[in-house]
Amino acid sequence: TTIGALEPASGAELWTDHTRAEVAGVATLDDVMIVSTGDGIRGYDVTTGATRWTLDDVDVDAMVAGSRQLYAVSNIDTGTALSAIDPGDGRVKRITTMPAATKARVALAFASGAKKGDPTLYVLTRAALYAFDPDAGSMRWRAPVTDQGRRETPRLRARPWVESLGAVSGAAFVVDRDGKICRHAAVSGEQVWTTCQEFPTDLTTAPRLLARGGRVTVATSDAIAAYDLTNGLPLWRQTPAD
Repeated sequence: TTIGALEPASGAELWTDHTRAEVAGVATLDDVMIVSTGDGIRGYDVTTGATRWTLDDVDVDAMVAGSRQLYAVSNIDTGTALSAIDPGDGRVKRITTMPAATKARVALAFASGAKKGDPTLYVLTRAALYAFDPDAGSMRWRAPVTDQGRRETPRLRARPWVESLGAVSGAAFVVDRDGKICRHAAVSGEQVWTTCQEFPTDLTTAPRLLARGGRVTVATSDAIAAYDLTNGLPLWRQTPAD
């Protein structure tokens, strides 16, 4: 329930604040630090800690910083609501509502496009991966695990670990419950690698994924593995003794 900021050069404390409920997520955009808790969202001035705006009684299940806006998803009675939040004043604009089970786990990832003004916002649930044009507010494609018993294209090869979603310009990455790491094209949702790559140990806990610097790194408490961003071939694998 405590948040704050440090001066990056020296580590000196700039400010701290105490929230009424446990901190669920933090994102920074420009000079605003956005904090979500069980009782709402608050935007702080990064340097001073002054509160710029508050959204009370707003339940956010995941959020991610885009290039100009904060994006958030909330489970509501009619599905999963995807919204854009202005970091300057906290204004909320609903983008769309996706059908989903109440309180379904969900993750968000944002990636700038190869061309200026061509970003992609990804939403991952246990049932499907979605790609949205955040500027137009339209869905580009949906890749379900299954759809009424039919195997569609694009699709996810198996139920995903929702916590594993990652993205870079032109691609999204998902780790599924079979321990496979797959790359999906931003334009079509199709799997890009010839085969989805295998994690070196059985996944009993949720993996974390980071795509950066020409490689995709996946980690759990049992192992860490890196794969080539372009072709998916393994680069190195480590199983820490401790």
